[in-house]
Amino acid sequence: MLIFAFFSWWYTTGFREQLAKIKMSFVKLNDQFSIPLLLKTLFQPFRQISAGKVDGALSDKIRAWGDRMVSRAIGGFIRTTVMLIGLVVMAACGIFSGLRIIIWLAMPILPLTSFAIMSWVVVPWI
Repeated sequence: MLIFAFFSWWYTTGFREQLAKIKMSFVKLNDQFSIPLLLKTLFQPFRQISAGKVDGALSDKIRAWGDRMVSRAIGGFIRTTVMLIGLVVMAACGIFSGLRIIIWLAMPILPLTSFAIMSWVVVPWI
């Protein structure tokens, strides 16, 4: 009776808990990399102290415009790099999560199959 209770828990409640843990890991990764926010602010200036209007000569305005463009290019590069790293990490997490689910489903039957393989390969049947 205990074995049936174990299998019942393993393939119902335990499996749902594993899926909840996997979902939480994706939620944490999404929060860590915040890809939607990075997409929204992709070409905004990166850590620019003064991004407002500049009053003064034409050369000062051109210099401020150039500074803003360089800052936007740096911001776009850094945000794109962080997004790509985030997508790679999420893809790796997806692969490991799939392996985790496969191992979770196969774990209870592994001792039986390994014993069967051992007796078939190692023990000579005469």
